[in-house]
Amino acid sequence: MRKYDQGDLCPHCGLIIMMPTDLSNQCLGCGKEINQHQESDEDE
Repeated sequence: MRKYDQGDLCPHCGLIIMMPTDLSNQCLGCGKEINQHQESDEDE
């Protein structure tokens, strides 16, 4: 799965991700977690 970073478009609402995802993994537009599925996939 793709890892989203600052400057990419949010996969949920399409707004530009403003904060670095290592500091805040929530979108400022919709409030949803951006890289939640990738982190859980790596743990398995």
